[in-house]
Amino acid sequence: MNEVSRDLVVNTDSKKKQALMHLLPVLAELLHAWDMEVSLESLVEESNFCEVLFYEVGDLKRYSINYDKSGRSKVSTVVQV
Repeated sequence: MNEVSRDLVVNTDSKKKQALMHLLPVLAELLHAWDMEVSLESLVEESNFCEVLFYEVGDLKRYSINYDKSGRSKVSTVVQV
């Protein structure tokens, strides 16, 4: 099927190709994020998680974990480096 677009004849296949070309940067970013996750997983084990986490930002000066009234963690933490 063909359609006229801005004085050009564009067929359905070229529209699909253009849509796929727009996806390439997104796919590249996803691949980069996946590579970062894999490299982080290879560095982090439970024993050295804090070392890896604060390696770039410096020494940990203070931290506090927030708890609710029943003593369960609120899944939030304050960290000062």
